Amino acid sequence: MLDCATMLKTTPTLPSFAVMAVLALLVLSGCGSEGLSEEDRTAVVTVLENYLPVLAQSYASGELEGLEEYASEREVTRVLARVTELAEEGKYVDAAFHRMTVESISPLGRTTVLVTTLEVWDLKVIARGSGAQLGEEIGQTSRVKYQLTRRGGRWQVFFRELVQAIQ
Repeated sequence: MLDCATMLKTTPTLPSFAVMAVLALLVLSGCGSEGLSEEDRTAVVTVLENYLPVLAQSYASGELEGLEEYASEREVTRVLARVTELAEEGKYVDAAFHRMTVESISPLGRTTVLVTTLEVWDLKVIARGSGAQLGEEIGQTSRVKYQLTRRGGRWQVFFRELVQAIQ
């Protein structure tokens, strides 16, 4: 059996033209030293700060009005599916968004960014009809990843993914 050191010695390296092609693609896609303008960075953070309270309200009420202002059709559909799933289970989430800290913003070209945040939420799972509380997470801190895209001159949440519940 080969160990890692032996495998590294025997594994062929990429031809230099392949390395150059990958570097060229990164430069052409905007993922190089250019980064994101301060104006775009501020706009991305503002979209998230505005989106999260509306998202909380959507989970609590089951109404998705207002999400379209900050989110793509794909993201609104994803939230609708989750709200519907909870309703079919006879419950809803009373969510209260408290704060967000941006850990990183990474551009993927001129019209797409990946954002990682730490968010603090109070989450209560409530039974529909009786109003009985089925579960509670107060001060839940979570690491969340987003992809935002710029369409029509403004940034929108394309998707949101919970990566890790910290406490």
